[in-house]
Amino acid sequence: MHVVRQVKRVRSRLVFGLPKNDRDRRVPLPASAVRVLREHLVVFKPVTITLPWEDPFKGDPVAVPLVFTTTRGTR
Repeated sequence: MHVVRQVKRVRSRLVFGLPKNDRDRRVPLPASAVRVLREHLVVFKPVTITLPWEDPFKGDPVAVPLVFTTTRGTR
């Protein structure tokens, strides 16, 4: 899995930003996890969320489909 962003809280507002240490990373997944994730995506479609990038007040808005959301289908 290639992790290129995260949702984080800045001044009590949600934003997209780089993962920990400001670096994207590749995370190996076992075949069993890939299978479960694929099954999840058949039932639960990604939900596109728009948030600012890094700065909640000046960051450019970015729309990203999220695989995991709240029970209300929000961020």
